[in-house]
Amino acid sequence: MEDKEPRTNGLDAQEPLSTGTDSTQSDNDDEFQEGFGIQDPDLPKSVDPESDDFFDPKNLVTNQDQEELGIRDYATILIKRPNPSHFIQTHPDPAFWVVVNLLEYSEKEADFGGDLYLLSPTLVPLLRPHESRKYYLLPYITKVGANISLWPIKKPKGDRKPHAMVQTALQCAKLADSRWVQIVNTGDRYETFYSGDINRAVWPAGLTPRIILARAFTGRDIRTIDHPIIRKMRDLP
Repeated sequence: MEDKEPRTNGLDAQEPLSTGTDSTQSDNDDEFQEGFGIQDPDLPKSVDPESDDFFDPKNLVTNQDQEELGIRDYATILIKRPNPSHFIQTHPDPAFWVVVNLLEYSEKEADFGGDLYLLSPTLVPLLRPHESRKYYLLPYITKVGANISLWPIKKPKGDRKPHAMVQTALQCAKLADSRWVQIVNTGDRYETFYSGDINRAVWPAGLTPRIILARAFTGRDIRTIDHPIIRKMRDLP
């Protein structure tokens, strides 16, 4: 394992991103996320709850056309932070880095990391403020086993400045789009540690954002207001 990256890791060593305490940092969150190639355009006005295209990102968060190439037998994709002991690479195509509305729910009182459910954008105005939250979803693949997962990162609300944890997570994810790295939570920020292997990851042919979302959220997608999870959250029969 090589020495850890300087604490000013960023997309450009000459212009390191702020950790959120720099008074010159823009308050515009759109400018912040555009620096990482993450798209969060206006949401569509409606999505048919019965549509087979529910998991198409253009129906969830983007107006960009996405091509489905028909992978049907790929393994389930987990939603979790990278294991700090694993070397990983994030997907190099910015189209795979998306912003979605998620609902977090757990029946365990002491569980601070409940299951995440993918929400139809049309439901968000009908939900209570604590029932939905925007997340960045960043796909990554492990060096050992070639397992694909989605890294969920909470998006700052409104015009709030990104917290150091969010900002450094995105910085590390960007550094990982072309090198094998370990991403480690040091308590108040994330840092990267490079592998000696400089080869790029090989992603499955035909993989698309739509397929990743479908594999990750099938059975955990909420399309209507009377979904059992929402009824449980509101203590309805």
